[in-house]
Amino acid sequence: MNYILLISLVFIFIISIIFSIYLKFPQIKALFNIKRLFKHSDHHAFLTTLGTNIGTGNLVGITSGVALGGAGVIFWMWIFAFFGCCLSFAENAYAVKYQSVIGGERRGGASYYILKGLNSKIISVIFAVSLLITNTILFPPVQINAITVCTANIFNLNKYLVGIILFVVLGMIVFSGTKVIVKAQDTIVPIMSIAFMIVSSFLIIVNYKEIPLAITKIINSALSIKSIGIGMILNTMLTGFKRSLFSNEAGLGTTPSVTGISTRNSLDNGYLQVLVVYVDTLIMCTITGLIVVISGLNTDILSSSYAIINLFETYFSKAGSLIGYLFIIVFALSSVIGQFYLGESNIMFLGIVTKLSPSLLKISYRIIYSVGIIIGIMVSFKSSLELLDVGMVILGILNIMVIITLEKREKYLHKLIKGDIM
Repeated sequence: MNYILLISLVFIFIISIIFSIYLKFPQIKALFNIKRLFKHSDHHAFLTTLGTNIGTGNLVGITSGVALGGAGVIFWMWIFAFFGCCLSFAENAYAVKYQSVIGGERRGGASYYILKGLNSKIISVIFAVSLLITNTILFPPVQINAITVCTANIFNLNKYLVGIILFVVLGMIVFSGTKVIVKAQDTIVPIMSIAFMIVSSFLIIVNYKEIPLAITKIINSALSIKSIGIGMILNTMLTGFKRSLFSNEAGLGTTPSVTGISTRNSLDNGYLQVLVVYVDTLIMCTITGLIVVISGLNTDILSSSYAIINLFETYFSKAGSLIGYLFIIVFALSSVIGQFYLGESNIMFLGIVTKLSPSLLKISYRIIYSVGIIIGIMVSFKSSLELLDVGMVILGILNIMVIITLEKREKYLHKLIKGDIM
């Protein structure tokens, strides 16, 4: 499985480099359009995507990554994210082009641009089902596991009792409808992001003398063949690629389901999703990574879903446990809620193309989603990460092949970047 994962991730990375060159680096152009982008009143897609992405990938994803591959993992996360956000630009631009209106609400995503762009009902259904499975059974268990384990440990409760309570709470939240989810994300995301950056920036400022040494350690761990060997570098690179993709999901075809609600044009949505990757991985993950490297925590502690609580406890004593726990809960819940929305969009799509009963599909989806929650409660943190890796490979390869085929036929992204269309 490791070899398949390695080949798949290297393939995604190479394609992201090719697309970056082909589109003349939209990830750089996005930075020059920030002021214009945020003058628009519609930020729902940006905030919902950010809320979905800013989850345990920014916390336990980093700690476990450093435990498995060393400090150099952070460097390879930077590299993969920089090039990978070009794929995010591409998929979200196509999502807007092929968005639809269903039941008075805008919808879109990879399944929609496969159906309309490639005129392939079969492939669109295959992708919709794949996305449905990943966003119910393969992706959420990581977040659920983190919430359950951390809550049980911090309050000295039975893990399964916590799981039952979480099951009920999530049911009340996610089954309230799309508009409620979007409203919740709009409120939670800015608050949690600002709070995390304030606390984390404070720690970095307090430990500013350690920053140069931490950065040196990150680079040496990523590139020094003499000291750690080619095998370790490959392991570090692979782990960095996995954790980067876990954090931002660029190119997986997940975020286009959120972009499908946007009223903005393709170019702006593409640029905004580039900024999501920057905020999520190049800023949030870097801050967490620096704190982890400076802390000097051993790998046994870092490899658990409880690691982020131990990390903040190192700096703030007992109060740190509560701070770390608060971030875990808010970040993970935000991701789980966003993942439910992504799956729901594809349920509606399946209802349209298969002519199956919408009510039956919704009930089936909620049952499958509930199974994902139960899996997250039952399995180990390591197993939940392995499920996640499988989901990323399936979606990434399918979606990227579709993007390549669409662009080969239409040259839509090329025209968009040139300014020939909006």
